[in-house]
Amino acid sequence: MVAKPIDHFGPLLEKEQWSELLALFKDNSVSFVLEPLVKGDSSENEAGKFVVKDPAGNLLEFKYYNKFSETVVTNNI
Repeated sequence: MVAKPIDHFGPLLEKEQWSELLALFKDNSVSFVLEPLVKGDSSENEAGKFVVKDPAGNLLEFKYYNKFSETVVTNNI
């Protein structure tokens, strides 16, 4: 098995934390590498993510799953 290089990393947040951080980034004109995206709106499988670049050039992905354990099991993540 060959290891794949890691091109990004970041935290898994609660939806409220994710929304607050997103608002903070927008209020401070942070540029998004991947614009905020929410899939499965208002369902158990709802998930959101966005990606930004830090000053050192690292890609940071911030995401949430509405029902983390159910989403992981259902989608075989």
